[in-house]
Amino acid sequence: MDATVRAPQISRHRRRDQNPMTTRTARRDFDRLSPVYDETRQPLDLETIAESVKRTSRLVIASDDVKRGGVGAEISASIIETCFDYLDAPINRVACPDTPIPFSPQLEQQYMPNADRVVQAVETVLGR
Repeated sequence: MDATVRAPQISRHRRRDQNPMTTRTARRDFDRLSPVYDETRQPLDLETIAESVKRTSRLVIASDDVKRGGVGAEISASIIETCFDYLDAPINRVACPDTPIPFSPQLEQQYMPNADRVVQAVETVLGR
């Protein structure tokens, strides 16, 4: 099974081993992931995401912003409008909770999306 993982310019300031979309971590349990990396939020390259979703029939959106009202929600709505018939599973979003960003570095690590949460979301859309 395939899955598209959309990772918008996710935390370029983070170390490589903390980035949820590092190739080794994100692909450790999956044969065919189709990562889509966006360099900007505006203009948003919905065509590339839609092409990948049409090919894989599944979508996971990993984003550093909040789940409600964030860019992941906009992408999800746009993909539903254009690719609904191609989806074999609900879109899964991995995002920060709808709370203020914590000041403590340890709490911030829990707040931000991480590789384990992305892998868990991919497993969910693949039905594992």
